[in-house]
Amino acid sequence: MPSDTMWRSYETTVLRLGHDGVVRVDLSRSLDGDTRAALALLGVGARFAIITAHDPGGRTLAATRNAWRHFRLRVALAARGVRSVPAIGESPDGSHREHGVAVAMSRDHASAIARRFGQLALYWFYGEPFWLAGALASRAPVRLPL
Repeated sequence: MPSDTMWRSYETTVLRLGHDGVVRVDLSRSLDGDTRAALALLGVGARFAIITAHDPGGRTLAATRNAWRHFRLRVALAARGVRSVPAIGESPDGSHREHGVAVAMSRDHASAIARRFGQLALYWFYGEPFWLAGALASRAPVRLPL
């Protein structure tokens, strides 16, 4: 179970989506029209999840281990024919960064993949709000921003 401090850090994550990280979403702020339009152009549809394989269970791993885990996540998704778009989640000050993917799939399916890769939580988007949803963590989904 993540600590309250760790959970709050998920709520203030900054997402960078797309191949060049050009779509920037500050999860502590409401989405504006330009950001919603840019999200629609990502190519993953109106409903998608953001999943990472980095730092399972909230434990910090070496960069090489995280890179290997990210590669395995991408291979697992590709083997299922799931299209993914690069996604980076970072702390507001940029001191912590995790590579992941945005994928068009149900929240239940995304949660199962997140659990397979040892993740405490994932982000879910469907048109307007982002949600923070527990995967391994037993937490109720939280609509962002708070």
